Amino acid sequence: RGRSDELIAECERLMKEGVAHAALCPTTLEETMGEHPSRRESLRISRSSSRRASVESAATRRSSVASFKHFEQRSRFTFTVPNISDKIERYQKGRPYLSEEVNDITGLEFAQVEFFPRGDITSRDGWCAIKLRVPNRTKVRWSVTISRQQKGPRVDVFEESLWWCRYGLLWANFCPVSALLSEGSNNDDSNDDLLVTVEVHSARV
Repeated sequence: RGRSDELIAECERLMKEGVAHAALCPTTLEETMGEHPSRRESLRISRSSSRRASVESAATRRSSVASFKHFEQRSRFTFTVPNISDKIERYQKGRPYLSEEVNDITGLEFAQVEFFPRGDITSRDGWCAIKLRVPNRTKVRWSVTISRQQKGPRVDVFEESLWWCRYGLLWANFCPVSALLSEGSNNDDSNDDLLVTVEVHSARV
């Protein structure tokens, strides 16, 4: 009986240590407990608890995977510049309209876009500009669509230590402002919004 007691004690210990260890306890061990009904009942309860914990653990893992799907990354984002005619009239050259910062673009920790209705200070007169802000030392292949004006893709490397791109990747002469105004000439005043879409084809640090 000494060997039987040792097996029973070892099995109970494994049961207490967790679900993974409980699987090591053989089902046939119950047959060795003929003279130990109280221990047999204890083992039965432990097995039931272990199986229940295993099921709950699996359900939790499935739930975690399902929740993660809500955070799938994307390759493009669109933001709206409201009242574009007013901004073209009021904004001085070099003044940007900023998008929100996004952090679900594939390959990028974050991204933000600055749209210059009257252009950056380095732009040609009468041209709008756009700037993409990404993490330092990122190589990115990207394209932009503003209204019906589509440009790119182009490849840039953002490096804060370089004076010409210290504050972002600049598209200094994207398109003439007149093109944006002519495209919106058929719209009424309540629909004077401009859609800007940035697509990141690839990005890596």
